[in-house]
Amino acid sequence: MLNKLVLTISKKFDLSKEEIVELLKESKADVNNIPVCVFVKDLSALEAIVKYLKEVQELRYSEIGEKLNRDQRTVWSTYHKAEKKHPRKFVIEDSGYFIPVNIFRERLYGVLEVLVHYLKEHYHLRYSEIGVILERNQRTVWTVYQRYKKKEVAHE
Repeated sequence: MLNKLVLTISKKFDLSKEEIVELLKESKADVNNIPVCVFVKDLSALEAIVKYLKEVQELRYSEIGEKLNRDQRTVWSTYHKAEKKHPRKFVIEDSGYFIPVNIFRERLYGVLEVLVHYLKEHYHLRYSEIGVILERNQRTVWTVYQRYKKKEVAHE
């Protein structure tokens, strides 16, 4: 069925299958997904997310707050801290890993905890791989993941 759809789109818009696949890849980087390349060493996970949504996706503070289940004043403050720590614009590279924004709405877990858990469970990455992606030590990643698991058990 998918092949049929690709063939139909290919004929209708005069595109090759490769071009369609490329367009599909690009569409993953939308306002509901965050590329992992924004998680840099000098920013906290929340600062990176807010900076990305503000500067790259050009969302208002209230929109970011809505997406992240946070007060827009907190978002404003977080953005301005991030801007001071990392004044350069993000260079968005396709690493193949995207994080859905909506997973950060749950406030029971820390932002980094949710991020590490998602990368570990969804992409089945090793701690060392997550460490490289997030520019964090693999032991830190392990600790954060264990903290998430502890909270998960306590919450059940």
